[in-house]
Amino acid sequence: MEALRAALTMVRSTFSVAVVSRFEDYKSHPASRAERKRGYFETYKVRLRWIIRMAWELLDVEDLKAAIGSETGKTDAEVDLERDFRAYRPDLAFKQMNALHRDEIVWLYNEAGLTCLVQGNLTDAVALLRQAIEFNRGIEGQEDVGRQHNRISLNLAMVQIERGRLSAARSRLRRIRDDERSAVTGSTSSPLATGADRPPDGQHRQGRASI
Repeated sequence: MEALRAALTMVRSTFSVAVVSRFEDYKSHPASRAERKRGYFETYKVRLRWIIRMAWELLDVEDLKAAIGSETGKTDAEVDLERDFRAYRPDLAFKQMNALHRDEIVWLYNEAGLTCLVQGNLTDAVALLRQAIEFNRGIEGQEDVGRQHNRISLNLAMVQIERGRLSAARSRLRRIRDDERSAVTGSTSSPLATGADRPPDGQHRQGRASI
């Protein structure tokens, strides 16, 4: 458990998508290994997902059985971990995965999703970012508002744009904008269309499709 927390601390304090994107600049240094089986982003993503996986594996067995039982209606004695594990919804049952707290789990899923976006792996990016949003609801509530939610949601909107899901991206970006405005003004209502949002005359059709 201590080793896992040390790994998380190293990743969260030293690395990021922005930092990893600069690794190519140091490729000519004597201490670097020019030939790698995986690229830098793939290696970074694998490390992030390894931390997530190990955190789940460190769950107490009895706690895990109780959580699965609550989803399947079985007693702890009736739960078969191998057969029933797929029924388990970890995002609904645990605020802490023994070694990691919920906000750390949110960060890991968001960072892994963002890395997939940079790589162009949009399917995995959507799944990871949605998982981050699901976990974050245990921190900021089910209303899908708040600074952390908006940060993750913005990443998800970028993924949807890349996937050509412009309507989904537009609606997500509007919700982010309205929440940020209400946080500043103290108002819960905000118009969905303002002068700044309207494209110039003659560009109306193009503007609506390019958000």
